[in-house]
Amino acid sequence: CQQCAQSQWWFRHQKVLLSIKRTLSFFGIFNRIPKDGELPIPGNTKGGADLIVSTSDLHFIDVKITAGTPDYAKYSWSCVKFNSTLSHYREFEKQTKLKVIPFVVSIFGTVEPRTLEAIAPWFEQSPNPKLFRASLYLNLQFELMRTLHQSLTLLRCRQLDVAAAPDAPAVVADT
Repeated sequence: CQQCAQSQWWFRHQKVLLSIKRTLSFFGIFNRIPKDGELPIPGNTKGGADLIVSTSDLHFIDVKITAGTPDYAKYSWSCVKFNSTLSHYREFEKQTKLKVIPFVVSIFGTVEPRTLEAIAPWFEQSPNPKLFRASLYLNLQFELMRTLHQSLTLLRCRQLDVAAAPDAPAVVADT
């Protein structure tokens, strides 16, 4: 059910964030995860940017995972998420003069095209920009596939636990 699957969103978000962080570190781009409360959402004491990236400029990255369709000809949830994140951080950018880049990825591993435009300068920092770009995308796509598999396995185990409860109705689970 959707309620059980919703618990996996945070897990997926963290795995994608760490995949981006590891790839950037591997290619020699300084990055770090901010401490709790260091870069809060405007008008709040927590939340905010997930990663600080230092190239020729300082970038603050907010990772967003969407359940959008992989077909951009249809309604794009990643476009909506990108726009809402930009509008959300407008006041923060006015106050601090710091730029927040929404790193929007669908659960299918498709990166929002405007995210690609925003992070394009990162690739030029590497001795091999093509390898860097491919590694970043492939690493996060594989991480999404791993988390999908782990989530399905966990949810399947939960279903078996519920079915095995003494007061549960008799359900035969596929194995």
